[in-house]
Amino acid sequence: MYKAHINEQTQEIQTVKERSVNTAILCRKFAVVPLKKIAYVIGLLHDVGKYQKTFQERISVRNIHVEHST
Repeated sequence: MYKAHINEQTQEIQTVKERSVNTAILCRKFAVVPLKKIAYVIGLLHDVGKYQKTFQERISVRNIHVEHST
């Protein structure tokens, strides 16, 4: 399982897949009609870097908080 976020209070885990699909749905929702399909795809790719081994190590093993801008 690839993790995107861990809630610090509840320790609930959000997977990268779940996060990507939710982001894609929001992107599509707020896009103008001609761009809805591409906005969805862009939303799916938004957190693709979280599949990297180094990110997964930071979030799982060392539990280091990573700012979104990183």
